Amino acid sequence: MGSKLTLLFLSFAYTMVSLSVPDHFGLSTTALLLTLYVTGRNLQRGRQLTKLQTVLLFLLTAGISLNNGIKVFLASWGTSGKRFFRPAHLLLAVIVPSALIWGFARWEWQTFEKPKYLARQEKATAAPHPDAGEEEEDDEGLDGIARRIAVGDDDGAIDEHVAQHMVGVELYGLAKQVFDDALQARGRGVGPRREFPLSHWLALVGIVWL
Repeated sequence: MGSKLTLLFLSFAYTMVSLSVPDHFGLSTTALLLTLYVTGRNLQRGRQLTKLQTVLLFLLTAGISLNNGIKVFLASWGTSGKRFFRPAHLLLAVIVPSALIWGFARWEWQTFEKPKYLARQEKATAAPHPDAGEEEEDDEGLDGIARRIAVGDDDGAIDEHVAQHMVGVELYGLAKQVFDDALQARGRGVGPRREFPLSHWLALVGIVWL
């Protein structure tokens, strides 16, 4: 019967995919099934999980993923009932192993992970910002459009370029000021219809939507 249940469990697609990828699901499943088996055996015999069983199962499961340890405490609560909340049981079976896991996690971070993290931060700080070139290109594009407006270039082509360059520009007000200044330098008034052309509204909606 046990082998058939195992075959049924492993035949589910979700289980097969989770076991075949580099994740903790396979190890967590094994540890939690062991916890479920030990808890079920104790329930059949009318016993509670002992402090030693709770500590060992917690260290085994929480060492894989911390949220697994909560399931062990729930299993211990289910078999012990109100006795789970006795001070001695809480101290020896819950607080002490939790402190051990926390201390080991801090030691692991300080010893192995923190140096790698600091090295990545220094490398990222030393490397040039990837968006710097794009921002310069956007600024040059806006200046070029302003110059084209000042010399009287085709308005249709200018509006097309405006729509292209305005999308992604965060400082919409600054870009609008550039166009207004160029139009004033050309001697044309900025009327209510020219102040917010359709391309500007579309660019503004695109920026808000993103």
